[in-house]
Amino acid sequence: HQFLVDAYAAQHPGPRTKPITLVFALMGLYLAVERGYTGREIQLLHMRIPKRSWEALTPPATDAGMTIRDVWDDRESEQLLATIRKWGHCVWENWVEHHEFIRHATRPFLQG
Repeated sequence: HQFLVDAYAAQHPGPRTKPITLVFALMGLYLAVERGYTGREIQLLHMRIPKRSWEALTPPATDAGMTIRDVWDDRESEQLLATIRKWGHCVWENWVEHHEFIRHATRPFLQG
C-alpha cells in the first residue's frame, strides 16, 4: 500500500502539493526500490523524520512511461504485484535528477 501511495504522490505533484509530501514520497520510493524496504519499514522511518520545511522539487519534464492506469488495467492479473513494482520503479527513475538529494536527505534517518 505504501508503495502505491508514494508512487502516485510522486507522479502527481500539483501546485497545492506540499514539499514534504513529495519528499516523503520520493524517500519511500528510494527505500523500496534501491534498499528493499517494506511499506511498514518506510512508514516507521517517516515517523522518525522531524517535520520541517523541505525544499520544493521541480517535477520531471517527461512522464514515467507508466501510470496508475496501468496498475488498474492489470488489477485482475496474476502479474498485478509485478506491475505495481514496475510502475514504482518507473516513477523513481523519472525523478533521476533528484536522486542524490533524496539519498542524502534520507541517510541520517536510516538505522544500521
